[in-house]
Amino acid sequence: MIVVFGCDQSYLPHLSVAISSLLHNNSHVHISIYIIHSDINAKDWDKLLSLDLHKRHTFINAKVGGGELNDLLTRDQFSKATYYRLLIETLVTHDKVLYIDSDVVVNGSLNDFWNHDITDKYLIAVEEPTMNGNHLGMSPSARYFNAGVLLINLKKWRDEFISDQVINFIRTETHRLEWLDQCALNAIINGRWERVSPKYNLQTAIIEMDVKQRQNRYEFCDSNDAIINPVIIHYTGVSKPWHAYNKHHYKKIYWHYLRKTPYRRMLPFDMNFRKLAMLCLPEKMRDAVRTSLLNKK
Repeated sequence: MIVVFGCDQSYLPHLSVAISSLLHNNSHVHISIYIIHSDINAKDWDKLLSLDLHKRHTFINAKVGGGELNDLLTRDQFSKATYYRLLIETLVTHDKVLYIDSDVVVNGSLNDFWNHDITDKYLIAVEEPTMNGNHLGMSPSARYFNAGVLLINLKKWRDEFISDQVINFIRTETHRLEWLDQCALNAIINGRWERVSPKYNLQTAIIEMDVKQRQNRYEFCDSNDAIINPVIIHYTGVSKPWHAYNKHHYKKIYWHYLRKTPYRRMLPFDMNFRKLAMLCLPEKMRDAVRTSLLNKK
């Protein structure tokens, strides 16, 4: 199995969670793990290697200069690292890869997902719950995928220069890019992909959907089972499980795997004394304090 991550220095604790959970739940298969980055130093690389406790897997240090991406748009929570997936076709020699974002927990075996036949497909992915491609000039029937988990036919990408097309779209159609390269990928692929159950990329917005709305969007599978038994939990959105007040349904799983990494002593990124004191209170008392503070404003 070939798995690719893209990451920068600031996301190393979360990448460690993703890799730790991946290895824990897929110990039965050898995995070659490519990590595309531009700034992970030797000490931190050794921390990543330490996640493979039994030395069963292969880590590939795919360090890049990133010069060819410097002119591409970045915005808010999106750093240059979001574009590293566009370098996969030149950095990875295999014809089939599984790309995974770093803000995930792999909660089960990836075998069934990996073994999908992609011979005639550009990629296999999970549909975005709320987005469409109307603003991208896509075909009316084309569905819009989330680019956080992609099973990619790299041979087909290389043969048709998909990454070059996507990068060109980013440079020339900046005004269309609500979600940067995800929008550009969708514009170029234009519906020529296969969708799978959201259990392989359980985005936060899918969990929060109305049950009937979710069943209508993912009518081809058991979307309720995807919520209960997710294989990949993707912590999408601005609020993440490493934020003190985050209330994600699967927040505890993130912290469970973090404790298995060299970053086990990490506190929530936005922690301060006030938040720490609040978190020590029972939830009902916390809500009462928040209400009181709001009423004083």
